[in-house]
Amino acid sequence: MDLDSSSASIPPATSPALSREAGRVAGLPRSSMAVAAFSTVVEWYDFTLYLFMTTVLSRVFFGSGTSSVLTALAVFAIAYVMRPFGALVFGHVGDRLGRRRVLLASMSVMTVAMLVTALLPTREQIGSTAGVLLLLLRCVMGFSVGGEYTGVMTYLVEGAPPRRRGLVASLASAASEVGALLAVGAAALTTALTSGPALDSWGWRIPFLFGALLAAGTLIARSTMQESPAFEQL
Repeated sequence: MDLDSSSASIPPATSPALSREAGRVAGLPRSSMAVAAFSTVVEWYDFTLYLFMTTVLSRVFFGSGTSSVLTALAVFAIAYVMRPFGALVFGHVGDRLGRRRVLLASMSVMTVAMLVTALLPTREQIGSTAGVLLLLLRCVMGFSVGGEYTGVMTYLVEGAPPRRRGLVASLASAASEVGALLAVGAAALTTALTSGPALDSWGWRIPFLFGALLAAGTLIARSTMQESPAFEQL
C-alpha cells in the first residue's frame, strides 16, 4: 500500500482549542437570565409569608390556643417535606420537555395556590375543613418551590458565560433572601395597620393577594424567556 495515499485518507487531528470551540454552547440573553434569577424573590415571598403570619393563620384556621400555633407550624414543616419530591418530578420534566416549560409550570402552580389561599374560607365558616384545605395548598406550594428553585439554578448555570456561572447562579439565592425580607415587611405592615378583628376577618388575605399578583406578573415576564441553549442542543 502506498503510504502517501493511505495517510491522505486519515483526518487531521483536531486540537483541544478547536474541540472546545466546536462544543461551546451559546449563552442566554441577559434579559432571560435576569428574569429567572430575580423571580426567586416571588417564590420565597410566597413560601415564607406563611411563617410570618403563623399566629394569625393559627387563629383563623385552627382556633385559639397554643396547640393551634403548633399545628400551624407543623403545616409549614410538612410543606418543606414536599420540596425534595417537587425537585425530583420537575427535574425529570425539565430534562424531557425543557427548562423554560418547568419554570412556567412551577410559577403557574405558585400563582394559583397563592390566590386560592387568599380566598380560602376560614374555620368559622366551614370548620376543620379549612385547616385541611390550607395544609393541601401548602403541600402544593412546597412541591412547586422544590421544582422552581432547581429549575432556576439549572437554567442559570446552563445559560451563563463559563467564567460567570458561579456569580450568575448566586443571584438566585441572593434574590430569594430579598423575597423573605419582603414577606417580613408585608406581614409587619398588615398586622400593624389592621386591627385585631379586621385582621382575622379579612386583613390576613391582603399579603397573600399581593403575592398572587407578584407571581402572576412574574409568570408573564417568564413567558418572554428563551429556552436554554444547552437543552436545545441536547
